Amino acid sequence: MSYLIKIAWRNVLQSRSRSLLLGFSIAFVTNLMVIFLSLTGGIESKMLKSATTLFSGDVNLAGFYKINQTSAAPMVMNYLPLLEFAKKNIPESTLIIQRVKGFGRLISDSNSVQIPMWGVNISSEKGVLDSLELAPGSKGSLMELAKTGNIVIFAEQAKKLKVKVGDSVTVSIPTFRNRNNTKDFRIAAILKDIGILSSLSLFMNENDARELNQMPMDSTGQIMIYLKSQKDLKKIEERLRELLPKNGYLVMEKDPKPFWLKFERVSGEAWTGQKIDITTWQDEIAFMKWIVDVFQFLTFFVSLVLLFIIVVGLMNTLWMSIKERTSEIGTMRAIGLQKNQVVKLFFLEAFLLTVISSFSGVILGVLSTLGLNRLHIPLKSEALKLFFLSDTLTFLIQSSSLFIPFCLITFFVSLGAIYPAYKASQMKPITAISNL
Repeated sequence: MSYLIKIAWRNVLQSRSRSLLLGFSIAFVTNLMVIFLSLTGGIESKMLKSATTLFSGDVNLAGFYKINQTSAAPMVMNYLPLLEFAKKNIPESTLIIQRVKGFGRLISDSNSVQIPMWGVNISSEKGVLDSLELAPGSKGSLMELAKTGNIVIFAEQAKKLKVKVGDSVTVSIPTFRNRNNTKDFRIAAILKDIGILSSLSLFMNENDARELNQMPMDSTGQIMIYLKSQKDLKKIEERLRELLPKNGYLVMEKDPKPFWLKFERVSGEAWTGQKIDITTWQDEIAFMKWIVDVFQFLTFFVSLVLLFIIVVGLMNTLWMSIKERTSEIGTMRAIGLQKNQVVKLFFLEAFLLTVISSFSGVILGVLSTLGLNRLHIPLKSEALKLFFLSDTLTFLIQSSSLFIPFCLITFFVSLGAIYPAYKASQMKPITAISNL
């Protein structure tokens, strides 16, 4: 086999111009795949960061409380034992907090918006909410949420409501007893938007949220569990689904939706009392999964087209090589080279060229991605900002964004060399030699 590899490598070097052209094409396609996959990874990373900052832990213990069969309040009664249960049974966690939640209307003098609302204990949110930035030119502080009567909103909400820091707004929420309750708030800070997800959040003191919802002081909206590794996500969810019923809790069936999309279904169910809803951050933003799906489809489609072009180009190159080396093939066959060895020879030529080119493409892709990240390419369109969940294009290099392009291109391009190599092996030595 070693002598075939040497011959194959020499043949690659001998056809230098043809090898360089094809190798550059393979490297270019690999580079594009790395960039596309890194962009998809960047979007997923932004989704994870935004979701787990604004309204979700990696895993959540939430639920609904029903005082009658037609009501549904997004709350957990007597949450402290459940909080202790989570701390005891999830050693993989790095942080466990609780937030009160509701869904109501934010009203200014000129407009109003319907929005999910979060009551927080700002002192327990270190490493979560403190990653948020103030909107450009805005004053105020998130720490104002330590006092009741303050509210923090995002720039897009402030724009719609035509308000600024220090202005008063009114919050109206239907309580868990199916009555509307209202309260006036002062805008303590306006935060920088972080994509479409920030339009689904505003923050207030947890005691204000309980007062608005007319909730008992020992109740909350959800317990948010942050994990050391995303690899533990499904394992933790399965563990909770197994242990909670054994500890006397009623658990809702899996429904990968945010809580505000579950009201209608839960309100129509014939039960009363408390049920616990176990969700992950992926469930909470399932309505936005289409963004990642679009990029994955585009990556697949573009890669498929480019792979087809490269494979056709490789096959044409091999056909030309076979035609030019007909007499050489005949001579090698005449001195004892077997048909399967001819196949191996031409396959090795394509394989060596593909491996070197695709590896170079991966290196080029890494450098291109790092360069694009350093440029901080701004997104001018508001629609694009919402779509990419950021003001700039973000690329995230993961092992999969390097491994997948290298393996796919190496496999399929090498596969395209098999048929021409087989046809070369079928040449009769006497016919091939006659071309001398």
